[in-house]
Amino acid sequence: MRGPRVRARTYGAVSHGDEHGDPVYGPRDTPDFARMAAFGLPFWIAGGPCGPEQVRRAGAVGAAGVQVGGLFALCEESGLGEGLRRELIECELAGGLTVRNDPAASPTSFPFKVAYLPGTLADAKTSAARTRVCDLGCPRTPYRTDRGAIGYRRPAEPVAAHVRKGVTLEETEDRQCLCNGLLAAVGLGRRRPRGVVEPPVVTVGQDLGFLRHIAPDGGEYGAEAGVRRLSAGLVEEASASV
Repeated sequence: MRGPRVRARTYGAVSHGDEHGDPVYGPRDTPDFARMAAFGLPFWIAGGPCGPEQVRRAGAVGAAGVQVGGLFALCEESGLGEGLRRELIECELAGGLTVRNDPAASPTSFPFKVAYLPGTLADAKTSAARTRVCDLGCPRTPYRTDRGAIGYRRPAEPVAAHVRKGVTLEETEDRQCLCNGLLAAVGLGRRRPRGVVEPPVVTVGQDLGFLRHIAPDGGEYGAEAGVRRLSAGLVEEASASV
């Protein structure tokens, strides 16, 4: 399977991609937790490594909690297709899983973290073989038509249809239909003519090192084990501070 295509392009506030195709972030992308805490309103921290140390750091800067994705996406209670979960875990533990921030995968240019697995939309061969369609229209962008009405654009829709809505051909390149791809990832892929089923797109965090602690043998683990992993030492610290 070919890896991600590297393209130097502007996506929102992200200026360009690095040698791997990941967006390059700057100082403006670094949150100021002290200022956030000063508002006196609860906030949660997401992204980055996933472990008890990160949970403790979040509490230390005033966060009300953390948002966790990958650890629960790969647990046995997850809605992610079992075959995909197994493949993700096995690839990661074998050292062969690649996860990239892909701005082109999202209709809003938000850099989704996409796992590069054969048979998914991240696989260039699978993507090229798919008939281009975006018929659920979940993520879409409103625009003003020539007649003054409100229309909607979906970058993953057929190229000709999208270009007619006032965008450049370049903006259609490498775009993926997230609405169909994410449904397929949870076993709800739409069936097309001739028995074709929509391929999935798998989004997961880049730091899956927690697997070596919680499931070093590649076996199944439950959400409860994930909570225990994240909260390790917190009870003792709370008791000691009383």
